[in-house]
Amino acid sequence: MPRMSTSGLMKGVALVLSLSSAIEPVFALPVESSEEVDLFKRAAAYSIVGATNGCVNRQRIDVMQSQQPDTFNLFLLAFQKLYTTSSSDPWSWYGLAGIHGVPWQPWPNPNATGNFAIASGYCPHGSVLFGPWHRPYMLAVEQQLVAAGLSIANTFTGSLKTKYVNAAKLLRFPYWDWAAANTQSHLPPICMQPNVTVVTPTGSKTIANPLFSYHFKTGENQLFGFFPPYSDVDVTVRAASSQSVLVDNEAGADLTMENDFQTRRSQLYSTLMMTGSYNDFSGSLEGIHNQVHTDVGGNGGHMTWLPYSAFDPIFWLHHCNVDRLLAIWQAANPGFSVTPGPGVQTFARPSPTQDDITTPLYPFIHSNGLNWTSQDVSSASSIWKYNYGFPEVPCSYSSASSSQLDAYATSQINTLYQPTVASVKRDVGQSGIAWNFNAVVDQSELPGGFSVSFFIGKVPTDPAQWSSKRIGSMAILGGPGMTRMSNIVSATIPLNQALDYIVNESTEDIENYLAANLVWGCTTNDGEVVDVSKLTTLKVGVTSNSVTYPADISQKPSYGTPKLHVKATQGKKGGVMSSGELKNPKKKDGTSGTAPMRFSQIQS
Repeated sequence: MPRMSTSGLMKGVALVLSLSSAIEPVFALPVESSEEVDLFKRAAAYSIVGATNGCVNRQRIDVMQSQQPDTFNLFLLAFQKLYTTSSSDPWSWYGLAGIHGVPWQPWPNPNATGNFAIASGYCPHGSVLFGPWHRPYMLAVEQQLVAAGLSIANTFTGSLKTKYVNAAKLLRFPYWDWAAANTQSHLPPICMQPNVTVVTPTGSKTIANPLFSYHFKTGENQLFGFFPPYSDVDVTVRAASSQSVLVDNEAGADLTMENDFQTRRSQLYSTLMMTGSYNDFSGSLEGIHNQVHTDVGGNGGHMTWLPYSAFDPIFWLHHCNVDRLLAIWQAANPGFSVTPGPGVQTFARPSPTQDDITTPLYPFIHSNGLNWTSQDVSSASSIWKYNYGFPEVPCSYSSASSSQLDAYATSQINTLYQPTVASVKRDVGQSGIAWNFNAVVDQSELPGGFSVSFFIGKVPTDPAQWSSKRIGSMAILGGPGMTRMSNIVSATIPLNQALDYIVNESTEDIENYLAANLVWGCTTNDGEVVDVSKLTTLKVGVTSNSVTYPADISQKPSYGTPKLHVKATQGKKGGVMSSGELKNPKKKDGTSGTAPMRFSQIQS
């Protein structure tokens, strides 16, 4: 049973931090005319263009499995082909997953020279670029998967070849809808099966399920950035009980996801429906996304850590859903796009002051050699250009007006995610009251990342019980032993499902109830309990606002101005005394941070 060497980890972290330096990215470097031909050859070979066989909707993974079994069979075979491709190939599973984090090297050429931020992956977490960056990242994997699927289909013979070539035409990367009512955040069953039977050109075979885990080939987890215990295990792990003992626990990941379902679903609905700011939406979506990472990864599993998470195949089903939710929000909110936000360090940008719609989404380039930017994905319709859609933003709507697409996407949000708990009045045209707790904290407070969990009653003494008892949480991702750059993160989490039978009581009664019962605690991402008083930047406030649901599901609900209830958190560690503590949060060094726009509306 592999165990962690703390000294090995910390020495590795120290070495990484000492190597971090300033940068100019490979593809952004000025080139002499003699180099232009080589640059464009590289652009053609490593450009992100998506699938090239027309627009096809991505499907929920369980729908693909049940309704498109031949396409799903090809999906598994293509996935396996990416796994078995040599890690020296930038388009291999290892090469593509490594873009996100370790082994912290340039892509597609690991020997490229430049000044890079060695301790960071390319992904801009905690940035307004979070959603836009993951879109070409998903496309990179999808284009290789579709190409592999078509190649495999053509190796069948006779009627099977016809069947699988036709099935390949529908192949796109599937998504895991972890807020769907019928699955209640459970892991897709196929992802929990170690082996799977597939039809190959030579007959049916049972293979290691590529959706269950990734097996590192010899030497892959020995490269720079893989520190113990991750250099000691040759397979990705979910729901680890501790970082010191990496043992897979699929049932544990499944149960933790289920425990957070009701809050996740309510939080997602509010995130998709509360319009007015792309940046607010981006931060809220990333927060929900973070919780899925830590629920699946547990106390040190690969999904918990930014440097390692992309090697777990479920990462991609998760991020395909994140891309879907971004597309749905864009469809339901035409005209909103990235506005400037604080710069976030990445492998290719170690010292940015600002991230905006023109910031290059390194390392992704177009076929003409130009960098991808958020402008390329600033509208829902942009996904159709790259030959994919979703059931809620379907390819069939490519000629629809923005208002028609808005109405359709909004109706889908209401149909799929409108809360079913008796939290607010469900009668259309009537107003109910939505209660939320709102939190801000500097993500650099603790090395490695951490979670703040909220409870009614008391904080359980055993952290293993937290996921089954909490009413909500906010998760901050990181890497083992590494401190994230200082930046304010926020969360707005629905409280109504926790109020249950008292939700229709008077405001004073609810305030008194929360004052007596609302508590919170903190754990690091490897499972250590931390006194919340150590989180000097943590601020928590409870708000309420009216919500009116329209009769027409193609319309959005109307939200009233949020009112702060100081009494609910007064005297508690991190509890706010005024709305200003949420509107104008302080970073760890005492300087001002950036709060979401929605917090500016809070009235004391």
